[in-house]
Amino acid sequence: LVDSKDPSVDSDGEAYFAEAKVTRQRSRDESVETLKNMMQDAQIDADLKAEMALKATEVAKSIETEGKIENLIKAKGFDDCMVYYDTEGVDVVVKTDGLEAAQVAQMKDIILKETSIPVENISIVEIN
Repeated sequence: LVDSKDPSVDSDGEAYFAEAKVTRQRSRDESVETLKNMMQDAQIDADLKAEMALKATEVAKSIETEGKIENLIKAKGFDDCMVYYDTEGVDVVVKTDGLEAAQVAQMKDIILKETSIPVENISIVEIN
């Protein structure tokens, strides 16, 4: 799925990407801090702590996967992109003046190689 020029996004692509990166980092920092504080709580049982440790590992894996996909997409000649990855799907926001079918295929190939997400759960949104 490719969405052409999402109207809900500011037309200034650079401002969008700068704000999106800050927002994503802030959200991650808050999640990690919450997990960290909960794991330090002596009242939490071992099973819950193990579950939180697993969640922390999943967050770290998501961060790594997003970064790798972003770098690989940028290596294909795109100025900027943001990748949002979870176990359900991958959303890519890419700075471009228009995507060609071959470019969409390249991005999907990258995602399919780096994740186990089915192609129907991949979304690509263009920002110029």
